[in-house]
Amino acid sequence: MLLAHWPALLACVAQAMLALLALRARDPLGAPLALLGADLFVWNFADLAFKVSGLPIWHVLDITASPLTPVFGLHFVLLFVGRRRELGRLLMLTYALFGALSLSSAIALITPEHRPLLGTSTWSAVFLTGTLAVIVFGGWLLVRHRRSTSSADERARARLLLLAMPLAAAFGATDLVHVLVPAVPELASLGAAGCALLMMIVMLRGRLLGRDFTRGVALTAGVLGVTAVIAYLLVFRIFATSTALLVVATTTLSLALIAATRQLAASASIRRARASEMALMGRFSAQMAHDLKNPLAALKGAAQFLQEEQRLGRSLADQGEFFEIIVGQADRLERLISTYQRLGRLEPELVKVDVGALVREVLALQIFAGGGATVSVTIADDLPACAADRDLLARTVENLVKNAFEAMPDGGALAVSVAYEGEGEAGVVIRVGDTGAGMNARTREQIFDDFYTTKATGSGLGLPFVRRVIEAHGGDVTLTSEVGRGSVFTLRLPAFRAPSAERRHG
Repeated sequence: MLLAHWPALLACVAQAMLALLALRARDPLGAPLALLGADLFVWNFADLAFKVSGLPIWHVLDITASPLTPVFGLHFVLLFVGRRRELGRLLMLTYALFGALSLSSAIALITPEHRPLLGTSTWSAVFLTGTLAVIVFGGWLLVRHRRSTSSADERARARLLLLAMPLAAAFGATDLVHVLVPAVPELASLGAAGCALLMMIVMLRGRLLGRDFTRGVALTAGVLGVTAVIAYLLVFRIFATSTALLVVATTTLSLALIAATRQLAASASIRRARASEMALMGRFSAQMAHDLKNPLAALKGAAQFLQEEQRLGRSLADQGEFFEIIVGQADRLERLISTYQRLGRLEPELVKVDVGALVREVLALQIFAGGGATVSVTIADDLPACAADRDLLARTVENLVKNAFEAMPDGGALAVSVAYEGEGEAGVVIRVGDTGAGMNARTREQIFDDFYTTKATGSGLGLPFVRRVIEAHGGDVTLTSEVGRGSVFTLRLPAFRAPSAERRHG
């Protein structure tokens, strides 16, 4: 192993660490980042092995893995800027195009007669053109994202990513240009190493994946990265004279490393899941206890009053209101239990509901939880009724109002409106807006996903519940939000439609 090969080895270690750290994250950004790190590791090591051994199989592996790097990078960028769903078709097309390029290289593993066609000037020109297009588009997305966000931390992350992309592209392109212009040196390993290091800085210092990585986690990733590189070097040295044994050994080692990494990630994930489940169960129990406490207290108070009246020998004939309280609170308890039973199934029991009156009732109960926030309510006159489950819809509005207050711990303005909008599929629209911290594009795209939360003690179930309730009613929910300016949730419910005369009589 020559001194000139050490930068490539260090690049492999950095890329392995990047993949391992990304695997430990629960954030959606983790998956494409782990794939990107693993792909960089594979083709960098294969390129190094080919230069040392001259065996064609390493060259085939290099040019099979390298076309996937741009598409993994684009996938990561789309998630980072919060436009993965919006540009999903473009992403799938990019996967198809670069996947076809990779597949054309992989065929040479089975049919060696095609190997002379790979890595030629034509192949390199196609790959280089596609890669530059992805780099330009991804860079444009990052620039727009950086300009649109008001968060200093998010701008710093975008700035480092903008530095990592051209670094990897400029140095990585030298290997492709070298095929066309041999005088250009091959510096792809240096670019890939620099890119991986910058990405790790964003992860470790910039909380890119929404969590702080402890020194122990970073050290473990570093040890595993070094171990992986050393293990591949040993396999390469031992089986260098036999291509068949080398393929078997490297495949076995790769599967072993993947299994070990998955086991470590799974163990950590299981521990986090158990802790999350226990915390969720505790919050669910606390919420249920809170909901049941008031009617139980009222019921007990009325019963104790009647019991005391009876002990004193007084007639209960004039205490009808207390009997009504007992029956009313028992009915309330029954409705609460029924609501909790339906939470999992989300089977709305549709009745004719005055949405304006329902919103007023919810705000009357929640308004004192707003701290220093001001509340404005606008409810249009002559609103049509909606076919809705009153309890589920009330819980939905309550969730949004509660979230709005939590987004404004130092005070702000809550604006709630109910109006009738649209033609044809017209319906009642409820808007709940706040002037809180707001959300960046990445958070907006994930906010309705189960268990996704930006709160230290959040369950990640509140907003997914809101979405499921509204969709179960045949409506939809949308969000507009901007960092530093607040958020607005819009619920659209179809207006109540009375049964037709034929259905009523027939």
